[in-house]
Amino acid sequence: MKQFTYFTLLLLSIYSCKPEVVETPCQKNPEQCQYLSEAKDYFAFKVGSWWVYEEQTTLERDSVYVTSANNNLSTQDFDTYLFSVRDSFNTHYFPADFYEGNGCSYPGPVSKRCLLINKTKFKFQNHLGESNIMFFKYAIGDYETTGGGSTCSNNRIYVTSIKDDFSIGILNFNNIIEISEDCSHAEGDEPVKFTYAKKVGLIKKILINSNKTWNLVSYHIEQ
Repeated sequence: MKQFTYFTLLLLSIYSCKPEVVETPCQKNPEQCQYLSEAKDYFAFKVGSWWVYEEQTTLERDSVYVTSANNNLSTQDFDTYLFSVRDSFNTHYFPADFYEGNGCSYPGPVSKRCLLINKTKFKFQNHLGESNIMFFKYAIGDYETTGGGSTCSNNRIYVTSIKDDFSIGILNFNNIIEISEDCSHAEGDEPVKFTYAKKVGLIKKILINSNKTWNLVSYHIEQ
């Protein structure tokens, strides 16, 4: 009887010491997780890529093309430099912050906001500043407080729309993210809505106070 009791207690002890298998948030709800590598599908483009935008009221056009690009295929790092023919400004996209651990990995899925995307807009002797413009992981209503100059010190960027598909004229796009910005210093210190499409980049820009909408009308993405 004593041997049976000892054996039972031993089994209970072994069982109680067995580590509990805990699923990560991404394992429990994979549909709610993004991959950090997805960020590059919206901002990391090769030299040879170009976009043509048209203001829908005045029909004025602007051509934008990649002047320099670097993409580290094994990490989250990238740099994309664009040049706007209309205003002679350069735009630089690059990752701002990356937090490893707690579900954040590259190129694995993330279960919290891990990667911020930054934009710098400048031309010779005229630097319009630098600020965060997007983050991954994202969901409608998520926001970040960001910098952007003294006039936009309390600026926020937040997700206002996520769509599977979206059309502008005859052009069709997939995996859409709309980011609203309270006070975009790079766009004249006014509220702006930016719409991005996966593997295409910026497809629409609405300047709220100026009542101007720039739509993508033609583009080429270098593979």
